[in-house]
Amino acid sequence: MSDEVLEQYIGRVMRISEAEELDEEALKQMALEVGITEEELQRAEWMAAEHVSRAEGFLRHRRSADAVEELQEALALKPADYEVRRLLARAYLEELRGGRQEAAKQAEGLVRQCLLRRPDDDELFGMLNEIDSLRGASAGGGPGRGVYWAGVAAAVVGLSAAAWWWMAEEPPETAPDAEAWVGTEIGGYTKLEEVEETVPEISPPSGAFTLSLGGQFTEELTMEVHDVTHDVYSDSAWLRVSGWIVNEGGNEWSTMEGRVIIYDEDGEGLKQSGNVRVVQTYNAALRPGDRMPFNALVRSQPEAARATLMIERGERVPAADTYPAGTPVEVGAGEGVRLGEDQLMIRERSAAFRDTQILNTRSFRASFEIENRGPPLRSLSLTLELVDGAGNVVYSRDRSLTSSSGPPLLQGETRLFGTVATQLPLDAVGYRLVVSRLQ
Repeated sequence: MSDEVLEQYIGRVMRISEAEELDEEALKQMALEVGITEEELQRAEWMAAEHVSRAEGFLRHRRSADAVEELQEALALKPADYEVRRLLARAYLEELRGGRQEAAKQAEGLVRQCLLRRPDDDELFGMLNEIDSLRGASAGGGPGRGVYWAGVAAAVVGLSAAAWWWMAEEPPETAPDAEAWVGTEIGGYTKLEEVEETVPEISPPSGAFTLSLGGQFTEELTMEVHDVTHDVYSDSAWLRVSGWIVNEGGNEWSTMEGRVIIYDEDGEGLKQSGNVRVVQTYNAALRPGDRMPFNALVRSQPEAARATLMIERGERVPAADTYPAGTPVEVGAGEGVRLGEDQLMIRERSAAFRDTQILNTRSFRASFEIENRGPPLRSLSLTLELVDGAGNVVYSRDRSLTSSSGPPLLQGETRLFGTVATQLPLDAVGYRLVVSRLQ
């Protein structure tokens, strides 16, 4: 695919999306008109989702520079995506909060673009005010909207050419035999021979694609599958899986990770994913009876027939005989969020501030249980606000509990939520939780 074709497509998308929100069908039609195939669009969708997922992780760990890089790649692949653009604005704002004055221009430009689509979003206006405050009054309102749009458009076109070229040219991983594969790192790449570009033909698998749980911990862990999708194209294949890991043993897990391994019908290993982190250090611990969602996207092969989520490692300790009941927490609703009475029950498992004498700061660590008593939720985000003695917010962080690539929060399901905040001012003495997104 030529850079001219990409620039034509992305230029059209950005010009139109400045004034209106494009749905998936409109984007698809525009892409096909300039010669981009359905397979390339599907790859872009998956890759953008992976970039966004990593960016959210980086933001949770206050690595805003890494988040910016991931979201630039995501925006290059999905130039009309409002949520990607909004999240990138947040990442640049975090950079500005950390002292990077050059991030002010990018943050303001992206916020103004978002306001063209959502002019009633008070949070965006608040972000503009904070940008001006952090940048200083001398900066005023910054350059005009057209200057921002032109600059971002040029950057996205350049990024997109590189991102889409990499997406089309990235060689697949080579795979050793399955027996030597488990628990070892896979290295090396094999270059694919050039093939003539054609409109892909999706071929249904010969039978139902199955996902099982493997590894040395299957006596105490079980799996509930939410989605297994194996898409086969003319020259590639992708596997998307999601579900929950349930702790039915007698241990408490503070971390847990593994890999998805893909086999053909004869049991020969074909591909494996990178690390699938089920429980991470910032999550609430997985106690007996708890369950934790997972999701993964893996480059596959057309002849693949089944896959195994191999839980390979984790940190665990014997569980306590009993645990105290969580303390109910009042939760607020953010702007535009309609939270039904008793729709969410949030209980605090633990919450504590800790002073760091050397740095003259304090840290905060907490874990919660979030029970959904209403209909299934595809999108749920919580904002943690830390406050001083007068109730003023001294720290704020937004966290997504669900994602488009993972399982929803079902009615009656309890999801674990953990958070860690560091380098806080010493006057931070309390917290509150606010639902910032609910769908």
